[in-house]
Amino acid sequence: MSFIVQSFVEMIFSLLPLFLLFILFLIGYYFAWHDFKPKQVERDERYPFSHPMQFEPVVKRRELSRRELGIEEIGHSSALPAIEQRRFKMGQIIRDYSSTQPEETANVIKVWLREG
Repeated sequence: MSFIVQSFVEMIFSLLPLFLLFILFLIGYYFAWHDFKPKQVERDERYPFSHPMQFEPVVKRRELSRRELGIEEIGHSSALPAIEQRRFKMGQIIRDYSSTQPEETANVIKVWLREG
């Protein structure tokens, strides 16, 4: 009989740390659930949910020109060297093309990046 009681006591003492860890886990879980559960949101009566919110439509904006911004160009392109005039005209052509054909410009850039 003594052997059975002694083995039972040893079993209890060997399982006691696991039992205490389980109790600590339950306490931690309770406090974590209590602290991090979703808070109840109080409904503001000024904005009932039955009416959808009114949004202003999104308007696409374009870049303003120098004339619209009131900026005067300094000098004239004819005063530039021939290489700079060519570079300036090429930039102007590219800007005009990209503003009129944005999809095609995007495809050209994608191909250029893929090859690069």
